[in-house]
Amino acid sequence: MKLIKKMLRPKKASQADNYNTSLADTISNEYPSFCARAATNDSVFATFRTNPVYMQILEHVDDIMGQKYLDYILKTKRFEPKDFEGFRQNDWYGGASIRYYKEIGYMSPSTLRYIKVLGDLIESFGDLSNKDICEIGIGYGGQARIIMSMFDVKSYTFVDLDSVLSLSKKYLSHFNGLENKLHFKRMEDLEKKNYDLFISNYAFSELRSNIQDIYIEKIIKNAKHGYITFNNIAPKDFNYPLEQYESLFGKQIHITDETPNSHPLNKILTW
Repeated sequence: MKLIKKMLRPKKASQADNYNTSLADTISNEYPSFCARAATNDSVFATFRTNPVYMQILEHVDDIMGQKYLDYILKTKRFEPKDFEGFRQNDWYGGASIRYYKEIGYMSPSTLRYIKVLGDLIESFGDLSNKDICEIGIGYGGQARIIMSMFDVKSYTFVDLDSVLSLSKKYLSHFNGLENKLHFKRMEDLEKKNYDLFISNYAFSELRSNIQDIYIEKIIKNAKHGYITFNNIAPKDFNYPLEQYESLFGKQIHITDETPNSHPLNKILTW
């Protein structure tokens, strides 16, 4: 218990790239250094999506959850068969663990999660073309690539640690026509900007409250729309209670259950 309390001790906001600014840091302090290796070493990059270090944080959607995502995607009928051919390209790089689904063929369960989120975005916000989008907690850029496989966005800004940004740059460099749309920023380099859409899946809710405050002031308060997958797995003193975010954001927020549900307490926040 003493060790856990020490790990969860608050840090100053200026230490954003250091250990323990998010819940993920308490799980694996190897994640940033592994991302740096994957970004600079082609052999590591070739299989990074199935590396045990990486899978502690991302790419751990199991077969059962993958099928639930697919069932939900097909039920909503938002995508055509040709769309799945574009989505499938997400798994061409990084050594994804792919599965065979009788309805659509081969695809990784994690990519199905990204497609599910895209369907939610379309339902809530419609056409995403010509939008300025900002995402924090970006993984390798998979969610962004899925979005941009369907929509010609105006810009896409990624916010994360240096090493994570480097890995996403490498991954996204394999897709033509995206270069001029992409912007990569660390938290401390952010300036206030009026984005059309803010996205964060299982990331914003894992940040300490003092780090969340920075994103709220610099991005969220000025974002026209937003979509947050909020996983309620952090200790109670780690960030704010869910009911406080409407006043913190200065917006009317719609809070719904995550569907399909990957954890009993997960919620979707939209505005």
